[in-house]
Amino acid sequence: MKLLERNMKLILEQSPEMVAAIQSSSLLEGRIVYEGERSHVQLQLGERCLFLHSLYNREREFKEMFRDVPERVTRLIIFGLGDGEILKYIKKKYLRLEHLVIIEPHGTVVERFLKYNKLEEAFDCFKKVSFLVNYSQETLVYELNNILNTAATLESYNSVVGLFAYQIAYGEYYRSIIQGALRALRFYRVNKATKETYRSLWLVNFWRNLRHAEVDLDMFKSVFAGRPAIVVSAGPSLNKNVALLEHLRDKALIIAVGSAMTILEKRGITPHFRIAVDAVKENELLFQTIDTKKCPLIYSDQVYYETVDNYQGPKVHMTLSGITKTSYLFEKAKWRFMEVRSGFSVANVAFDMLLKFKCSTVILMGQDLCYTEGRMHAHGSWDAEFDEKQVHNEVETVNIFGEKVYTDRPFLGMKMLFENLSKAYSSDVKLINATEGGLEIEGMLHKPLAEVEEQDLTAIYDFAGEISKALEMGKENLAIKQVALKEAVDGMHRAIAELIELNDRNRTDIDKTLRLVMGSGDNKKIAKGVEKITKTFRVINSKELYQKVISGEFEAQFKLRHFASEKEGLESRQTLQKDLGVFLENTLELQAYLCMMKDLIEEYRGEKTLDIIIE
Repeated sequence: MKLLERNMKLILEQSPEMVAAIQSSSLLEGRIVYEGERSHVQLQLGERCLFLHSLYNREREFKEMFRDVPERVTRLIIFGLGDGEILKYIKKKYLRLEHLVIIEPHGTVVERFLKYNKLEEAFDCFKKVSFLVNYSQETLVYELNNILNTAATLESYNSVVGLFAYQIAYGEYYRSIIQGALRALRFYRVNKATKETYRSLWLVNFWRNLRHAEVDLDMFKSVFAGRPAIVVSAGPSLNKNVALLEHLRDKALIIAVGSAMTILEKRGITPHFRIAVDAVKENELLFQTIDTKKCPLIYSDQVYYETVDNYQGPKVHMTLSGITKTSYLFEKAKWRFMEVRSGFSVANVAFDMLLKFKCSTVILMGQDLCYTEGRMHAHGSWDAEFDEKQVHNEVETVNIFGEKVYTDRPFLGMKMLFENLSKAYSSDVKLINATEGGLEIEGMLHKPLAEVEEQDLTAIYDFAGEISKALEMGKENLAIKQVALKEAVDGMHRAIAELIELNDRNRTDIDKTLRLVMGSGDNKKIAKGVEKITKTFRVINSKELYQKVISGEFEAQFKLRHFASEKEGLESRQTLQKDLGVFLENTLELQAYLCMMKDLIEEYRGEKTLDIIIE
């Protein structure tokens, strides 16, 4: 197998979207020209040509390019891959690098690089690599937010550099990279607060939802292959065509999400599935307005647990990406599962799910992605009385009719995900936006639902029968699943008990060392205490459960930033005192989380009952 084919196959397994981006024409102006097989690379802009690299002194070029990047940098964003020689320079100079982000607007450049370089060898010394290939400026900013939205962003030394030719040719694009990185830092601070607020709620929901012995979504992954499907959302434009759905139940698989559930309920239209992913208790109000016996519910692990408890119809368990507790448990249990990509909204989740089902056609309805006529939802929504309070006119744009409308960043984030997935799957499935209003979604056909019915929904299917059959087959495996999960949960319980013991030992050592720092302890004893603390944390960090499940919840919080035992004076002690104080607080927070998880596992096993109040 040729090197390019081999590399592309490896990428395809991890990211079909990236393969599609590499093979697509660049969204930026200009084209890449090569002189000979592996010689100088040029960017051709009309009649002007820019060499991507110096023709004379590559070392001097890189030194100048990285002049303001300190050797302590831990995250580096580079604009332009060039011929790949830049990676060798980075490997040699930046030994502390934790995360390399490569932004390349021309898929041709990446393809040529893959033709001559074995993927794993090129990136073997980098702990983490992110590739952003052929992104529009708008999409790039959102994707940077996703990539940089970690605690490491706050703790890292971050730098942005770009090939000189790209800086000249794409100045505005390059500035958006710098601004996007800065915005990600601000966004993380908000998101960190959200994670800390919901951390315990997500944990409670996960373990209490696990009590339900439900069929896994994996049972349906081949049931609807080659069949059309519709995702119904509650955007204002749903008013235009919702009535047509009544005649489409045997022509397309109908998925209702969010407030669309209540709109369909009021019209007497029963979808084939409803989907729920929201963790908060308020979301249960939506389900109090619908008949939950009518159709199955697909739910994620973190959905508010009473939603699952109270739902009277069949239930199907769905695993979302990023929920490490699920993947850890299921892998330990050797239980097969299908992972669906998380998104800005439940509609993004449903869209990805149907693409993974390999449906022949995926149709969106009510997906305005803006405030059509100043509204957020169509008539009949359960939260219609709160509609005006939810409108945020942050961004002015135009809809598919060229009319001025307002949208906001969450809507634009949803749009980006729809477009990214459309780009990745467009060759395999027909994608249609039948919203009949709202923003354009690139990569999708836009046409009225009546036209879609006439042209694309011509066959008749027994969806209800197929769903019922798959549910029955899934139930046959539930007993086996419960036994496998029990063993995995027992192993997780033992691992948590070990972490609790280690963390408690660390808490004691931190407390002792902190007292020495605050008192008159000498530097040698303090240094010995810090060394002991660091050693114990390394042991904690080496544990599989901590690495795969816990660390994501407390990412980068447990790092002593600085201690130099050879230094004397008040300043170094004040710094260490502050660091140890924060570290102690974080260790106590971790201990509370671990103990709560242990209690919830014991509740799951029927060993105790917890009285947890969720407000």
